[in-house]
Amino acid sequence: MLEDKEFWKRMTVHTDLSELVPYAVGHPSLIKIQENIWVIKNFVTPEVNKIFTDYAESTNEEDWWKKNRNWWVGKYLFIDEDSSIKKDADELMGKINELVSKDIITGGIGSIHRLTPGQEMFIHTDNPTESRFLKDDDGKVVGSTEGHNNYCILAMVLYHSDFKGGNLFFPNLGIEYHGERGDLVIFPGTGVLYDHGVRKTDLDSPNRYISTAFGYDKRGEEIKKSGYVFEDPITGAKVDPEPATIEQDPFTVVNNTDGSKFIKNTNA
Repeated sequence: MLEDKEFWKRMTVHTDLSELVPYAVGHPSLIKIQENIWVIKNFVTPEVNKIFTDYAESTNEEDWWKKNRNWWVGKYLFIDEDSSIKKDADELMGKINELVSKDIITGGIGSIHRLTPGQEMFIHTDNPTESRFLKDDDGKVVGSTEGHNNYCILAMVLYHSDFKGGNLFFPNLGIEYHGERGDLVIFPGTGVLYDHGVRKTDLDSPNRYISTAFGYDKRGEEIKKSGYVFEDPITGAKVDPEPATIEQDPFTVVNNTDGSKFIKNTNA
């Protein structure tokens, strides 16, 4: 794989958005935060935002803790198995696909992500092709990746709610953006330059609800057919999709006497 220099460059640097989402160029609601960080305002309608936030708010707390990756425990809700909201997610993904190059494979919208007051998301890139440390928004190292390739070259974030704090930030660019309900934020999915994280939400903030969607190089079809997420960028061997251990937020699940659960901020 390393002998394919053009492909390797595509996986380790970044591809300009004008190539990845050419049909977004000229969109009347497009704002360019940076040449490769774009926002389409009001891309998601208030009605669809409400469907997603209502679903998130009405879901049993236990469901947020199922099938979770170790870095997103309690913050990740799968929606693939619910036919009602999946229909809305598929329609929204169809709207996104109208913007994306036909040379790119897109994944669907399969989840809702939640940050409760005081939570954050560590600095990472969506295709962690190169080994690197993962840091929180204070710069503290909380884990690492060993270099995994999932062929992701395009990242998209859909904002379902308004909140306080919780800015999306790009430390290597010195750029951050406070997403608003209805926003679609688009940026390259690979390359150190577009490492990103999420600042802590304010302690008096409503929950921050978003969904994500990704675009992949066509070579990604092979690993999807094989049923795994990442491969070793040098050997092509299957690798564990989990990064090295991420320190968890100071939030713990507390068991109620009736068997239900709630989240307790141990720093509050």
